[in-house]
Amino acid sequence: MHTTCVTLSGFEINQAVLYSSIHTTSLTTLQHVLKYWPLRVVHLRGAPGVNCDKDDDLIARAVSGYISARDENDVVQVIDIRNRNLGIDGTTILCKAVITANKQNNFTDFSNGASPNRVDDITGTKPASILTVYTDICVNYSNPDTVLKALTSKHEPGAGCSKVELGDDRLSGFLKLLNPDHLSGLDFSYNGLGYYDNVSVELSTILQEMKKFTKLCALSLSHNDLGESHLRNLCEVVEGFPCLVSLDLSGNYVGSSIGLLLKSINQPLNCLRLARGRIGNAGIGYIARSKHSTQLAELDVSLNCLSSECTDNLFAILESSRDTMQKLNVYGNQICCSLMDW
Repeated sequence: MHTTCVTLSGFEINQAVLYSSIHTTSLTTLQHVLKYWPLRVVHLRGAPGVNCDKDDDLIARAVSGYISARDENDVVQVIDIRNRNLGIDGTTILCKAVITANKQNNFTDFSNGASPNRVDDITGTKPASILTVYTDICVNYSNPDTVLKALTSKHEPGAGCSKVELGDDRLSGFLKLLNPDHLSGLDFSYNGLGYYDNVSVELSTILQEMKKFTKLCALSLSHNDLGESHLRNLCEVVEGFPCLVSLDLSGNYVGSSIGLLLKSINQPLNCLRLARGRIGNAGIGYIARSKHSTQLAELDVSLNCLSSECTDNLFAILESSRDTMQKLNVYGNQICCSLMDW
């Protein structure tokens, strides 16, 4: 009989205790673990694409409670909870805790500070007074002032952003505060950007601010009442996103601008959403002839007034992406049934 001995490092043991406290779903237990955590960095980052809303809500409340109870004896300097869906409520609770802590001079830095991947963040012995929280924020009409106050209650700008729905000039304020070194996904859906040229904030100013996010992998501007001229201006912006692989323009008048947009994007997209984009049969042709057709895992061209004339191009897209395509949405179009049998 062979005996296998597995040796775990102190860091691995600590992480096991941390995740075990999450799975107990006990808020008190998780807050206790955070309070007496022996290292300077707490790694609670979620896995991209994994939905753990129950855990994410617990973590948001636990971190908020920890911020409120933190004192000079605590070792923790960095808490990384990125890739967690905190939602509107979780984001608001966390921001309120940050604001309160900073009023009391506890100096909680929201999504800013030294990288949690650096060795010296973990091996140091003397904690500093500033606590850095890395997180993805969710904002809509109910909490923008609270989030803005949390972001501006520190010394330098920087935050991740998973979803922002404002529809007014505060949007440009968020763009100025977000840190391009951290931002990989940006969702500005339902913000009425198409109307910005008619109010005090020019859309060109917003697009100019977006250029700094060179590490962006996913961009959603869906349902913003954008027209073809707006999207042609967007081409100059996406040219500066070398990592962009997911684009959602659903609910905008994309029309003939789709061809220029596809050429402007550096590398093949794996997700392209154009629902209600009025791209017509010609738009399907642009997609079929583009570099993106070989790597698509998801294509949404629903409700685009497509007819059987585009069937050959749709077949070409499916053939090119046969090794990658996972989801194709052609709902609400007049396409022949043979496509469904492919």
